[in-house]
Amino acid sequence: MQRIFDREFCETFMTARRGELRFDQADYRKSDGMCCPAYRHKFVLRWNGEQLVTVSDRLVPVSMR
Repeated sequence: MQRIFDREFCETFMTARRGELRFDQADYRKSDGMCCPAYRHKFVLRWNGEQLVTVSDRLVPVSMR
């Protein structure tokens, strides 16, 4: 087994699907409380045979209900 990540993040979710690693990570701003990030950082990585490359990368505002 080979380790590809050496960091852990609070409130980060990862799934593997169709050869991609999909991440959904809390993105806090200075005024945000620990319960309520203003944004979610969503990005997708894929192995190209030599390294992980970014397939998509976006910052999504969290809607407050």
